[in-house]
Amino acid sequence: MIGYYSYGISAFTARKVSENKWFTKAPFIFLTKEGFLFMSKGIATEKKNDNRPLKQVMVLSDLNLFLDKNKMVNHNNLISNALSEVQSPMLNKPPIDQWVPGPEDRIFSHIRGAIIAPVHKIFGMSDNDAANLMIDYFYVTAKRCYNSDTRIKDGNISIGFRDHCTNYMNYFEKYYDKDHMLLNLYAHIKYMMDCQINIYPLKAFLYDLRTQFIDPAASYQAEYLNYQLDVMNNEQYDLELNYKNNKSPVLEYTDAHAKILLKISVMENMMIPLITHYILKKKIPADKVKPTLMQAFDILLQMSKKLYNVDLAAKIIETTVSNVTKNTNSNQILWDMQNIRGRNANTHSMETVDNIIMQIIPKYTYDKNIIHFNYNAINRDIKFRVTDVPYEYSFVVLSSSVRDDDNNSECDKFEAHAAKLNEAILVQTIVNCSTTMDRIELEYGPFSEDEIRFYYEQLKNDDGNIVNALQKTLVTYLFFKEFDDPQAAKIVNIRQYIILIIAARRILESYKLFQLPYMIGGKVNRIVTRKNINKKELLKIQASPYYPLIHAKYNNPKIEEDVILSLIAQVLSSEFQVIDYYNQDINGKIIKVIPDIVSEEILRFVMLI
Repeated sequence: MIGYYSYGISAFTARKVSENKWFTKAPFIFLTKEGFLFMSKGIATEKKNDNRPLKQVMVLSDLNLFLDKNKMVNHNNLISNALSEVQSPMLNKPPIDQWVPGPEDRIFSHIRGAIIAPVHKIFGMSDNDAANLMIDYFYVTAKRCYNSDTRIKDGNISIGFRDHCTNYMNYFEKYYDKDHMLLNLYAHIKYMMDCQINIYPLKAFLYDLRTQFIDPAASYQAEYLNYQLDVMNNEQYDLELNYKNNKSPVLEYTDAHAKILLKISVMENMMIPLITHYILKKKIPADKVKPTLMQAFDILLQMSKKLYNVDLAAKIIETTVSNVTKNTNSNQILWDMQNIRGRNANTHSMETVDNIIMQIIPKYTYDKNIIHFNYNAINRDIKFRVTDVPYEYSFVVLSSSVRDDDNNSECDKFEAHAAKLNEAILVQTIVNCSTTMDRIELEYGPFSEDEIRFYYEQLKNDDGNIVNALQKTLVTYLFFKEFDDPQAAKIVNIRQYIILIIAARRILESYKLFQLPYMIGGKVNRIVTRKNINKKELLKIQASPYYPLIHAKYNNPKIEEDVILSLIAQVLSSEFQVIDYYNQDINGKIIKVIPDIVSEEILRFVMLI
C-alpha cells in the first residue's frame, strides 16, 4: 500500500499490523471510497464507519529497481562536471525534433488552454466517468505565451508551446522514463492542487518541486528523473560551440553551458503545466504571476549553479547587458529619450533577462543553436521596446530663469515634487534579501514557527536584543555566498536572522561538526575580544591538514592572521549556551569548549565559506 506526504510527496510503504491499524515511518494519505484518509507517522487507526477496505492510491515498482545502481553511482559522482557523459547508446531513437509520436505514444496531449496528462489512471479512476477525466487537465492560461498554437507564419511552420511541451514530454516518457515517474509526480502534485489547495501554500508547492524533481540529492524520484534527463540531454545534443572572448570570458559559451541550458529548458517544459495550474487554483493575481514563475525557475538556476558550478543566471545577465550597452552606444539619442518612459539600459536589461528565462529558454530545441536564439531574442527586445517603437511622449519646456514673486522658477517647482534620492540600490538590496531568504527556507527548511519563537525567547537578553556581534559574524560568513551581496545579508529582520541561525546549525551538523553547530546555533553569554592565540595553540592549528588548504585558498597573511586566527581566539575565549528546541535535557547548558576540536572545526568552517 502506497501513501505520500501532504506537503512532500515522496512515496512510502504502509504496513497493516492489526485490524484497522497501520504502521508507517512518515505522514501519508490513503484514498478511500469516502475520500482521502490522512494518517500521521507511527501507528495510525483507520477512522471509518464501516469495514470497507482502503483503496490503493497507486502501484509503483520497487524503488530499488528504478534504475541500475552502478549507473546511478557513476552519475552522482560525475554530476558536478557538466561535461560528464552519461553513456547510453541512441539505439533506434530518432532525433527528438524529428520524432512524430504515434497514438500509443501520446501520454501527454493538449487542447486550447490546457495540457492533459492521464493522472486519473494513477489513482485507479474509471475512464467512463467524464468527471474523473477532469483531473487530467493542467491549465496553462495564466501566461499567454504558454498557451500558443502551432501556426504557419510567412510560409514557415511556427510550433506552438503546447505542441512543443507535450512532444518533448512524450519523447522523454517513451524512450527514457519507462517507469513513468514524471506522470506519478504530476499525479501527486495534482492531488494537492485540486483537493488540498487551502493547505498547500506556495512555499510548500515550490518545496515539492525542488525535492521531488529538481534536486537529485533530495529524493529518489528527483535522482531518477535527473539521471534520465542527463542521458537524454547527452544523446540529443548536437552542437559544437566554441565561442571565445579574450576581453570578457564570461561571454564565452561552450558545449558544457549549452548542455546545461538545454536540460534546464526541458525541465522548465515539465514544470510549466504544474506552475500555471497552481497559479489558477490558488487564484494568484495577474501582477504576481511573473514573480511566481521566476521563483520556480530561480530554483532551477540555483540548482544548476550548485550541481555544475556554473552561474548561468550571471552569464545570461552579462550577455544581455553587454548587448544592450553596445546598442546604447550606437543609438544614444533614442536611449536618452527613454527616461520619460522610466526605462534605461539597466531596467531594459533586467526585463530582457526575465523574458529569456520565462519565454525563450522553454522554447529551446536540440536542432537549433540556442546561443544564437538568445542573441536574437535580446536584439528583438531592443527593437520592439526601444529603437523601432513609436515615441508617444512629448517634452514640456520648463524655464529656469523666469521666476515668480517668491523667486521660484518652473524648474524649482518641478524639482520640489521630484524624488531627491536614488532608491534603486536600496530596492535591489531589499528584493535580493527577500528572494534569497525564500530560497534558503526552501533548501534548508521547513522552519516551524514554534521553533522560531523558541529561539527568540532563548536568544533574548535583558535588553530585549537577540543579535550578538560574534554570532552574527559567524552566521553571515556562512551565507554571504547565497546572497551574493554582503549588504543584503546585513538587512535581514529578526525572524530571518533566527532562520539563518537554525539553517547554519543544520548545515554544520550535516558536515559532522561536533561543537561549532551548538555554538553558532546557541546563545553567546559572554564575548571576549581576544585577538591573539598562544604559541601552543598556533602550532596545533598550523599542523592541521586544513591549514594549508586555507593558505592556498586566500594566500593572504593578513586574512589568515587578522581574521581567521583572531576569530579562533575569540571563539575559544567566549562562553556559549546550548539552545535546543528538540532536546530540552541539554537546553540551557553551558558548552564546555574543547580548544583542539573547536580550532579544527573553525578551519573546516572557513573552507565552507
